[in-house]
Amino acid sequence: MTETVDLAQLGDMSTNPGGTSSLENDLAWEGSYDWIIADTGTGIDRSSLSAALAADHVLLLTAPELPAVADGYATLKAVHQSRPDLRVACVVNMVDSQREAESIFVGLNEMANVFLGAQIDNLGYIPFNRAVRTAAKSQTPFVLSFPSSTAAMAVADIATQLSERSTPPRLSNEGSFLEVFLRTFGEFPPLNRHQPLQEVWATP
Repeated sequence: MTETVDLAQLGDMSTNPGGTSSLENDLAWEGSYDWIIADTGTGIDRSSLSAALAADHVLLLTAPELPAVADGYATLKAVHQSRPDLRVACVVNMVDSQREAESIFVGLNEMANVFLGAQIDNLGYIPFNRAVRTAAKSQTPFVLSFPSSTAAMAVADIATQLSERSTPPRLSNEGSFLEVFLRTFGEFPPLNRHQPLQEVWATP
């Protein structure tokens, strides 16, 4: 079986160079794929939340540092408030050990349970590995440059878990991923960039 992987920028999907809507073309190619993965930054900006709320599953990536955990919780809170039924899984990145990863996940999951009444899945962790930095300097994916590294093998394990999950069919009245993304993007009011992140996640 042949697998095809393509890349596209969400920022280029709403209009074409001539200024007219290219939504019809976007929807046409969207139907050609089994999976659409939207790679966004963790946080509560409009594009990240719109992509998350349009998805069938959300993969929340965090790290051992407190600001990263706080950012992850802020994202989880914003997603849960809009779509409490949305399935969210967590991956802890750049950890020194499995024990550290489990500690981060348990803490984040407890906050989700206590303050949001939410449950998140533990999808694993990616260990800190110098190969990632080396590959970044050469501008190549570390999973290709160093496929035997601990980080690459961890990513492969996470990908296997994701591929084994059954994806529910999208309800016809919701529309495709791109339709929901663009509709949700238009509904979000401009965010207050001066609002401290701590106020967003520390208040239940």
